Amino acid sequence: MTEAPRKRRVIPYTQELGEEICQRIANGASGVTICQDPDMPDWPTIARWVRQRKDFGKLYREARELQAEYWADEMLPIADDRANDYMDLQKGKGPPIRVFDREHFERSRLRVQSRQWMVSRLLRPIYGDRLGIAGPTGEGPVQVKTETRNQLIDSIVALVTPKPDGQTKPSKPGDER
Repeated sequence: MTEAPRKRRVIPYTQELGEEICQRIANGASGVTICQDPDMPDWPTIARWVRQRKDFGKLYREARELQAEYWADEMLPIADDRANDYMDLQKGKGPPIRVFDREHFERSRLRVQSRQWMVSRLLRPIYGDRLGIAGPTGEGPVQVKTETRNQLIDSIVALVTPKPDGQTKPSKPGDER
């Protein structure tokens, strides 16, 4: 049996509604969860408001940054919570045996890893992977002049090119090839 299609909820934008949506996002709620509330618009409506309404778009982006900070703050308590890491297993008529609950442990790990991934994407400048090397001012990558770059490449090629004796390293400092 297939599910009947949902009726599209037509909810007009108001500043109060926009602020409530953004407040819930800033407090860690996902857009999907918010849209499940019958008093809230569906996801395409919220996405359209973000694109078309500059005031809501700005508020929404700020809420997403705060949401990522919220998720970052949640990670340590999740990782530190050992409350359900062990469970009592009853075998026969004897006393219960305390055993490690791998499922709970893996769920906690997944919760932390999911938040790490989301935070690293939403707040890339703060929590994202650093792929480049910052220049002397701390902004942008190191800039190397073409001449210097070509000299470095020539030096590297000279180091890895085999000498007539089959060795790649110079025999002594200043050894010419």
